[in-house]
Amino acid sequence: MVLNDFREAFERPEMAAARDALPRVLERLGEAEARREFGASEANPEWVREALPLMRLLETLGTYVVQGMVSRELVCDTWGPVVLSCWNESAPLIAVMRRRSGPALFENWEAIAYLSKRWLAENRVSYPKNLSHMKVVDPWAEVDGAAAVAGATREQE
Repeated sequence: MVLNDFREAFERPEMAAARDALPRVLERLGEAEARREFGASEANPEWVREALPLMRLLETLGTYVVQGMVSRELVCDTWGPVVLSCWNESAPLIAVMRRRSGPALFENWEAIAYLSKRWLAENRVSYPKNLSHMKVVDPWAEVDGAAAVAGATREQE
């Protein structure tokens, strides 16, 4: 249920807006004056607040994993690439935010980003080892000049 609720929240328009805002926030953060403005106030400037819903949502997911409410393997398997990508993109903003708030800010999200990075580096596969794969054929690969994808036509019997 938790992961379904997370998925529904992640797919909401306000989260898409937060994902879209992040590059603009980072571009603005690249300006020294913007960083001074950011550091001079206890409240986040309006231009930063646009990205916060996504960051808070990922922190909440991290909290569920860290507290053992949701399996870390399940989160890494289903959301690992997204969690890690969002973390990597947000890291410069988090670094500046931590100047003011300290290293604990978004630490649960950081934990699942690290776990996801490790999971992906280990090339973990969730497909059961005792099952054969279905035959998957790309009927347009030759026409499109696409290289064959490893395992795309694999079938074991």
